[in-house]
Amino acid sequence: LVLVFQELDQQANVVTPRRLDDLSFRDAVHVVTTRFMQHQPTLLALGHARLKLFKTFCLQTMNYQDTSDFIWCLLIDPHLDPDLLRGIKELVSQYPNVFLIRCQDSIVDLRSLNHSLVESGNIQTLQRAAKAISSKVLIHTRLDADDGLDYRVLRLVKQMAVQHLSKVPSGTKGWTSYCIHRHFEWHSIVPTLNQTLPVNPVGNLLLVQKIHCVTPGLSWAFTPGVTFQELPTAEHQRLGEVIPLCSSENETACLHRLDEFKGPVAIRARTPTSAGMSDIGREFNPNIASVPVFWKYLETNFDISKQSLMETQEYLVSHAPAIAKDNLDGQCTRGHSCKQISRIRLQKLIETNA
Repeated sequence: LVLVFQELDQQANVVTPRRLDDLSFRDAVHVVTTRFMQHQPTLLALGHARLKLFKTFCLQTMNYQDTSDFIWCLLIDPHLDPDLLRGIKELVSQYPNVFLIRCQDSIVDLRSLNHSLVESGNIQTLQRAAKAISSKVLIHTRLDADDGLDYRVLRLVKQMAVQHLSKVPSGTKGWTSYCIHRHFEWHSIVPTLNQTLPVNPVGNLLLVQKIHCVTPGLSWAFTPGVTFQELPTAEHQRLGEVIPLCSSENETACLHRLDEFKGPVAIRARTPTSAGMSDIGREFNPNIASVPVFWKYLETNFDISKQSLMETQEYLVSHAPAIAKDNLDGQCTRGHSCKQISRIRLQKLIETNA
């Protein structure tokens, strides 16, 4: 595995990401959606921790994409605490293609969006995008606030979508989807939950390959006239059960895996801020998370440094009890996990550090 990654690094053509002054929407309108603190607007300890993760993973890798020809909609709770609102606004207000939108939905339609809900971003850009949707391919990509993407993902998804849907006969509705299964997991080691593991100052980085799709980078592309209601629906783990895998490069109405890159294409943070607490406290051999090429690949392809991870890990550990309490209070709120195992783990974290 180490030799494979070393070879990939030698072959990688990492370029300085280009920042476009203007969004062209020439071939498609690409919308990336990220939700932040929806239905949990006043949980401050949890919100500040998630803001830290957003800056380290999500914003860092989005700013590193080698295209900026996309609209990024950050959907925030309409009643988000002023301190949290100020914090996320300061992070994104400099980018004209990034929009803070007060919204409880999981996705927005730019054509019917009430612009009074937009807290940050260039309204004229939204208007141009909404107009272009009537005649261009529309792409929707999901990215959670504590996840990140390889610097080439958004460009690749757009290129593939335009290529695949160009084969659909004029006047005919068509759609296709794209997903990632090979990715990194960054685990923040919390001593209370990971009792047999030492606290690694930079956390632990694992290479994971799932059979099913993971949420970061999950994308849908469709031709003008297609609505969300016409698309197949399923949880990301079950997409492969309801949508057939594409058997050829130019096939549509199917699921394309982003296998063009042999290395991991996304990164997911595994921390006590997670509502579902999936794999939090998982025990594993720390030696498998110490492969130097992982860290090198993370820096060259995601622009995430060990220093930033060290700062994030330190913050999460030092604020763990307060984060866990807020996460426990936020369990079972609309759109969030409601699992007994999550509540047990969070309660354990609170009691041990009381």
